Amino acid sequence: MSEDQLISRRTFVQALGASAAGLLVAGGASSCGDAQPAAVEVPRDGRIVGRAIDAAGTPQPLVGSVYLLRSSGQQTGSIRNVDPFGNFDFDDVPEGNYQLRFHSPGVAYVPSQFEHPRRITVTAGETTKVDLTIERATEVDDGMIEIYIGDYFFQEQPSGHENAQTTVSVGTTICWYNVGQMPHMISGSWGDSPVLMRGNNYIWTPTQAGLYAYRCSFHPTQMIATVRVTSE
Repeated sequence: MSEDQLISRRTFVQALGASAAGLLVAGGASSCGDAQPAAVEVPRDGRIVGRAIDAAGTPQPLVGSVYLLRSSGQQTGSIRNVDPFGNFDFDDVPEGNYQLRFHSPGVAYVPSQFEHPRRITVTAGETTKVDLTIERATEVDDGMIEIYIGDYFFQEQPSGHENAQTTVSVGTTICWYNVGQMPHMISGSWGDSPVLMRGNNYIWTPTQAGLYAYRCSFHPTQMIATVRVTSE
């Protein structure tokens, strides 16, 4: 081997070594320098997974709908139908307290011994599991109208507006149900209800057509609504 060849080879090896060392330093700099760690995204929403079951725990397919309500009883606008396996779910639910209301007039209902609407808590990044125990109806729906009494509002269920007008026919039963945290008392031209604590209800069946205003005696300026009774 000639001296020129030896020098060329030595120069090549030295250059390769420097290059490798440079790569090593560069690699070390990427792991030991001032680079900031990637931010970890903290989940803000949770998920609700539920089943509609009977008293024996058997899932009930296609039995009705489930409404997601705020803790006050106000509508969130989220509704889910029970699927062919008896399941329902709500995704991307902000952390907080809610109520679940089952709705299936003339088909099924939640027996009185079970809490309804069902109160639940959603935690960010977690799945809240809940079973709603229902019973199949054996009689034709009687057409009862249900109005929720929340804290500072009345709302016809399942999708009426707050503090609005409810239209019914003569002889239709109206049931007010307190889903709020505070006591309320209905005062109308037909009379007054007892004091209604959370979970209590009050029933009135109009016998004459007309426009009937009512309010909460405890919150007379915030909670005002009407019932229009028709003769049809």
